[in-house]
Amino acid sequence: MKPRILIVEDDSSLAQILRDNLLVDGFDVEWASHADAALGLYRSFVPDLVLLDVMLPDLSGFELARVLRHGGKTPIIILSARGENDYVTKPFDMEELVARINTVLRRVKPTIAAITLAGITIDFRSSTATGPRGDLHLTHREFEILRVLAERRSQVVFRDELFREVWGFLDTSTTRSVDRAVSRLRQKIEADPRTPRFLRTVHGDGYILTPEAVI
Repeated sequence: MKPRILIVEDDSSLAQILRDNLLVDGFDVEWASHADAALGLYRSFVPDLVLLDVMLPDLSGFELARVLRHGGKTPIIILSARGENDYVTKPFDMEELVARINTVLRRVKPTIAAITLAGITIDFRSSTATGPRGDLHLTHREFEILRVLAERRSQVVFRDELFREVWGFLDTSTTRSVDRAVSRLRQKIEADPRTPRFLRTVHGDGYILTPEAVI
């Protein structure tokens, strides 16, 4: 089944561009130009993700987001002039928007349920990590790094691939962010972070994950 995207955007020209491009990229798409119509489509269409403009004629996009989040856990990407997590800044690059959509969808619907690493269980469905001494606190980004590596376990995942899939940006000029994030993650999951057993560096290329078990 194709992922379902609900666009809530009062600019019909922009909405049409978004809809046409997302259809080409393999999504099932519906569009609402105002909040009241969006609520109706949200119930009938049951989207996997909502693209939501901030400026709507009948209700603030932020207010609509609160209503939608109160009714379920459907992820929302806000189209805005502000640049924050799960915000896409206008004007935006279509490829980057699709990359961000795919990143968010993978986060909420992982293809791997869980992995184990020497007594630590990483559950991607519930975004929880449990070790011999109790719960481990991993950030959303750390779960995403592990999920991407687990999906391609025992294969090298290049730094720029991790940056695109986890951070959701096409510009890979700042891939040092990947190295810093991996270093922090090793502090939490490796017995000896300086000599990692599971999350290993392939020098000059990227990283490889060798979990004990995959569920």
